[in-house]
Amino acid sequence: MHRVMIFNAKHEVVGQLNEKLIDPVGLAIDTENRLLYVVDTQADQVVVYDPDSLKELRRIGTPGKNHYLTTPGDFGGASNVAVDKEGNVYVTDTINDRVEIFDADGKFISTFGKNGDGPGYFARPKGIAVDSDGHIWVADAVQNRLQVFNREGQLLTYIGGYGHYPGQFESLVGVAIDKNNRVFTSEQYPGRVQQYRYITDAEAEQLKKEKAAAAGHTTAAASAQPTPAAAAATSTPPTPATPAAISTQPTPAAPATAVVKK
Repeated sequence: MHRVMIFNAKHEVVGQLNEKLIDPVGLAIDTENRLLYVVDTQADQVVVYDPDSLKELRRIGTPGKNHYLTTPGDFGGASNVAVDKEGNVYVTDTINDRVEIFDADGKFISTFGKNGDGPGYFARPKGIAVDSDGHIWVADAVQNRLQVFNREGQLLTYIGGYGHYPGQFESLVGVAIDKNNRVFTSEQYPGRVQQYRYITDAEAEQLKKEKAAAAGHTTAAASAQPTPAAAAATSTPPTPATPAAISTQPTPAAPATAVVKK
């Protein structure tokens, strides 16, 4: 049965969408503009609904071409959709190995990506999410990599690679990011969800300041120590420091972080 189920906060079914849907596989909701996006992979379309009335508003993409279309704004077996805080819509156009970007009205903006097996390329992009800084996270099921891009399609960083150890993936198909900047990934074959912590741009900047301040403190402390020559020239032995002047606590080191650089 090809449908979208709707639940309330108590996990009770309160409705469903099934009219004119062939194979719905991915969805996202724009809470600001009150729009629900559903990817119908067999129809090669993204269907847009009013989430309150469940009325269909419009469709993005040309239907009925059996995944052959490569024109900007159309899809070849699209898989998933994400929405940023400005209402822009991001769709993984899986067979065409690209990400397409639309505005909140469904107007095509841009696209990036092409087929390849190295970082920055796609083999089967499926899951997609946008973080609080506007970076685009794309899960590739064949490369088993989670790649992070900016709006221009420039690769910022990536994690993963094939394997069953933590931090590796086997058939990576989904990614989601919550309001606490936790990144969740889902893998199809081992049936596994992994969790990561995204360090935001603001947090990264603060960590840099703390590290610089700690380094400055260490340098200042080192320069205050007398040189051996100066000590030898002193006829009177230096007065020992009082216990109160001796710090017994080491300077804390800045934590190791993984940072997405723009």
